Amino acid sequence: MNDILELCLNNISWLSDIGQIVTAMMLVFISINVHGYTKRRDRLDFFLNTWSQAQDNNLNALANDNMLRSFEEVVYGDAYKVDIDVARSFFNCFLIINRVQNFYFAYRNKIISLNEFKSMAIPTIRLLSRQKEMVTYLVNERGYSDDFVKVFLALLNDSEPYSSPNF
Repeated sequence: MNDILELCLNNISWLSDIGQIVTAMMLVFISINVHGYTKRRDRLDFFLNTWSQAQDNNLNALANDNMLRSFEEVVYGDAYKVDIDVARSFFNCFLIINRVQNFYFAYRNKIISLNEFKSMAIPTIRLLSRQKEMVTYLVNERGYSDDFVKVFLALLNDSEPYSSPNF
């Protein structure tokens, strides 16, 4: 036992150097992980803020017919004859599409798994499956990213509408 103690005391600077190297490696590892987490959290915050702003815009447009008409004229031009019922359908669909997009952002940023994404997205998409033509137009033409559109349309095309209530 004394030999081991003597060996350690004679090589204390060597052991100290190893300790410093291990500590430095741990600090680098922790720093990289904290940086990665912060970057992912900031990205998710950005997506959440963007999503919230889109939902607010949709809700504001739905607040009254003049707001709805005004927004659609901004998109399609003053010469476009706005059909308020169609515009209202568009914006109600946007609320649902954007909900699925929020699930998609969580999946893409590794907050939820693919199975969790699908289990949340599919029931929501089924709400729109009677309007596949209109919804396909909306996701293709009204500002959604290509990768989201591809995933969304695949789920939409595979979806079946809910049955009508019989009561």
